[in-house]
Amino acid sequence: MKKILLLSVLAILACSSDLFAQDYMKMRKKQLRIEYQKKVDSLNLLSKEVDSLRFQKVQIESYLADIKKELIYKTNFVNNINQELVLSRDSLRVSVSKSNVLFNANQKLKDSLSFKIFQNDSLFLTLDKIKSDLILSRDSIKIISNSYNNSKGISHWRQISNSSSEINEMDITIQNKPLEVSMCSPGQILFFYDKAVVDGEKLRLKKRDNLILLNGSSGQSIRFLIKGDEMLLKFYDKKGDVFLTSTYKEVSENRYK
Repeated sequence: MKKILLLSVLAILACSSDLFAQDYMKMRKKQLRIEYQKKVDSLNLLSKEVDSLRFQKVQIESYLADIKKELIYKTNFVNNINQELVLSRDSLRVSVSKSNVLFNANQKLKDSLSFKIFQNDSLFLTLDKIKSDLILSRDSIKIISNSYNNSKGISHWRQISNSSSEINEMDITIQNKPLEVSMCSPGQILFFYDKAVVDGEKLRLKKRDNLILLNGSSGQSIRFLIKGDEMLLKFYDKKGDVFLTSTYKEVSENRYK
């Protein structure tokens, strides 16, 4: 069947070419030249079109090559970006992991610090309570001591002036029941009571209202005159002349006792 169709097509083409050749045989020379020129012009035009197409093909191929290079460059760039992103992602994961570790450590430290602050506050409260207890104890001791001292009529006096050129640092403690006098200075304490003997001298200690007399067997004497919270102290020689006068102020305690 295919061979029959092929033979038919060939027969038709052969007849057409014979007819075309017969047409050219009937033409005049002028017409043939014109027809030939048309064919040449047509061939030239086709040749130009072919050359143009070849040039366009070269341009397109060059353009495609440039695009291919640019595509390769951009592909490489994208691949590098992807690699950097992967590295950044991994680094970020490591940083997040380290941050979580640091956060947990910081939280533990914060909890420990809070506990230390709580312990410190508790310690301060305990110390405040101990301090308060000590103050109460001290006050209680003072009250007991004052009560004990008051029961004995104890008073303390501090020298504020002296008639001599040199002011001595002297405190005096007076006890009324029984009557006793202590004269204290840095490194020395003189203790007097009734019918005492000091350095072979017999002493007599008496009190009359706000006046205390200390008489020695040699004739010297000391007089303590108390007026409120002040006391005047006078020393008398054997002739009865005053050779030293001191003034004292009542204080809460003796510095040297």
